Amino acid sequence: GSFVMGSPDGDSEAQGDEKPQRSVTLTHGFWMMETEVTQAQYKAVMGENPSKHTSCSDDCPVESVSWHDAALFANKLSEIAQLSRCFDCKGEGSKAFCGTHGNKGSDYIGCKGWRLPTEAEWEYAARAGTSTSRYGAADAIGWYNGNSGGKTQPVWKKQPNAWGLYDMLGNVWEWVYDGYDNSAYTKLGAVDPVYVAAASFRVFRGGSWYDDVLYSRATFRNRNVSTEANSNLGFRLVRR
Repeated sequence: GSFVMGSPDGDSEAQGDEKPQRSVTLTHGFWMMETEVTQAQYKAVMGENPSKHTSCSDDCPVESVSWHDAALFANKLSEIAQLSRCFDCKGEGSKAFCGTHGNKGSDYIGCKGWRLPTEAEWEYAARAGTSTSRYGAADAIGWYNGNSGGKTQPVWKKQPNAWGLYDMLGNVWEWVYDGYDNSAYTKLGAVDPVYVAAASFRVFRGGSWYDDVLYSRATFRNRNVSTEANSNLGFRLVRR
């Protein structure tokens, strides 16, 4: 499908790295998990729960996971489902370090196992056919610092978007595959864009329980070093 990615010049909430707004085409269909990976799911696959908000139910999203933790989880879930592994991982636990098979975007998005969405795939799914940066009223669709009570909340409690995806905006930030470049939108092509060049940071999207509602927008781009694990940062996966 095709969609318009990024923010228009007239959007007063938009940051500079959300521009220029442009048309993007995704040539590979994909399935996306309807919620962020939960603590119960993470424990079932990895045998542990790194979350800080353990007093929350097992249906709360897992958090305090690094980009490499998410990649390792994706590989193990792929192995369980007898699918191809999409990451090349070495080590276990906090010492795990993951890359991808091949160094081209097409190698990554062509993988048939579980993987992190690309930044374009994530925004396409978050928008769900809409043209605005939010698909509904903020309180109805997500958790942020104005309504979360200072903690994560169980998934499935807010309204899903038009494609049945819950908590795309709010609850926990979600790691995506791409490296971060503040001018990526001027450098990437219009078809299956994915930033594979060496980068110090990886992108995460969607806003969180801890942050202002300003960040709970489909277009907002955030980033951190890939080894960072914060209590407001989780993930969800996709597969072909």
